[in-house]
Amino acid sequence: MAVASSALAAWLGGRMLAGMAPAARGLFGAIALLLAGGEMLLLAPKPAPQEPTHSLFAAGVVLLALQLTDAARFLILALAVGTAAPIPAAIGGALGSMAALAAGWAAPHLLASTEARWARRVIGGVLLLVGLAVGVPNVIGINV
Repeated sequence: MAVASSALAAWLGGRMLAGMAPAARGLFGAIALLLAGGEMLLLAPKPAPQEPTHSLFAAGVVLLALQLTDAARFLILALAVGTAAPIPAAIGGALGSMAALAAGWAAPHLLASTEARWARRVIGGVLLLVGLAVGVPNVIGINV
């Protein structure tokens, strides 16, 4: 599912490229960074999804729906648009998603720790700062 959701996000980014000017692509990337940082900084991690039917297909659909609406897929979309390189964005996003899922499967107790919560907030703050650094010059007309 991680590969499928990353590929879909990058494909959508590739489709969006034709209709966006270079300045708009940079602004889109900045907005994506700001939204992803805000999600990591402000929202608590979602509880583990419950799947009452014990169906592998249903669990896959639930996992795909959760992944399509998270910050990581939006960042893959923004990278595909901002860099005009959807294939590398898809490959990097899929590899990162698989690594994160493998780490969560191997050591789920680490994700619920206080340190993980603080790391999530620090990374969210960094994403917000990078989004501002990319977006503000773009909005006021300074070419970076």
